[in-house]
This record gives sequence, C-alpha cells and structure tokens, in this order.
Amino acid sequence: MSKVNLFELDMEGKFIYVHQDEFNVYIIFLNEKDSSLYLLQTDKYLEFQNIEKISSEVFSLVESDYFFTKPVKNDISDTVFRGFFYNVEEKLWHKFEIVSGKLSLLPETLETLKTELSAYPQLADYIDTQYMVHKGNIFFVGHNTQTKHDVFCRFNINKEKIEYLQTFYSETRDIVLNSFSVDHKNRQVYVVGHSYKNDVAVPFLQTFFSF
Repeated sequence: MSKVNLFELDMEGKFIYVHQDEFNVYIIFLNEKDSSLYLLQTDKYLEFQNIEKISSEVFSLVESDYFFTKPVKNDISDTVFRGFFYNVEEKLWHKFEIVSGKLSLLPETLETLKTELSAYPQLADYIDTQYMVHKGNIFFVGHNTQTKHDVFCRFNINKEKIEYLQTFYSETRDIVLNSFSVDHKNRQVYVVGHSYKNDVAVPFLQTFFSF
C-alpha cells in the first residue's frame, strides 16, 4: 500500500494547530464543510499515520477564539493537547484538553491573557497567534500590523533584538498563520494556517530550516 503525503491531499478548511515530537507530527484540522475537528498524525516526512475525529458534547472550538498551550503526556503515554477558549457571555478564558479524540472542559479559567510580546517595544507591531519561550528566545507566529503580512519570528530576550524573521505572503491571496512547532534538535520549523482560494479556506503548511 502506497503512502500518502499531507502535501498531496486536496482539502478545504484550516490547519489550526501543529505539534511535533521525536517521531511524529500532529495537526488539528478544522473541516469547514461540516464544522468538525480532526487530529491528523504523520511521520516526520508528513506521510499519514492516522486520522481521528475530535468529538465534544460540551462546547465547540469552531466559533470561538482559542489558543493552545504545550502538550503533555498522560499516565498511559497518550499525547494530551491543551489550551484555552474564550466564552463571550462569561468574558472568561476556559481551559480545555483533547485526548483520545475527545474535547473536554477543564475547571481552570483566566480573565485575561498575557503574552510575552507585550513586554518589548521592538515587537509592538506584531500580534501573535502562538508563542513559546525557549533558551532565552521568544518564538512566535503572528501578524505584522504595518506590512499586513504573517510572520515567523525568533526574538532574543537578552539582546532585545529580532534575530530571525520569515514573512509569509502571496501575490494572489493572504496567508494566515495559526500555529507553529520547532524541532530544536534538527532546527526545523513547521508552520500551519490557511489561505483562501475562490473565497474558500484551504489549509496551509510549510516546513523550513532556520537559525
């Protein structure tokens, strides 16, 4: 049986989250046709290993503002994806987790979100959609409010300086970055998001080596 690579698929929707570990890449895919979420699992060459529909009886991420935090392993070594979504009526961020194909609500809530970017004037033009701090650097994907393009950036905290910046844009359509994951050992970056083709959202994925 031939292997199927993620780049070969013709899909409509959005890649909203990506995480990679030593052997696998995990992507959460929003299928806009039926407003469903799916967890896609590939190897490091982006060849399909598994696909799992994410179910929830409590709430939906589809119409919500949300962000993901660093995944963890549970007692049986399953990867647990966690994050927060915004409840407009309560004006609170609620914590959630995804494990074994189920989206569940956790008791923790936040009134406001704090981002590392807000502490540095050099990053005032950027609105991040996801960030992480690693060994004295802030890595993030986000939107440059001046150029109107989405970017991946590495900011050196001690030097208070942008040391790596990659811009994503197209002459025919906007590219919106939603998430990233960095393989620090191999210096490889995975970025995901979406663009629009004939007013229909299509997933965006790019990998590259950097810094």
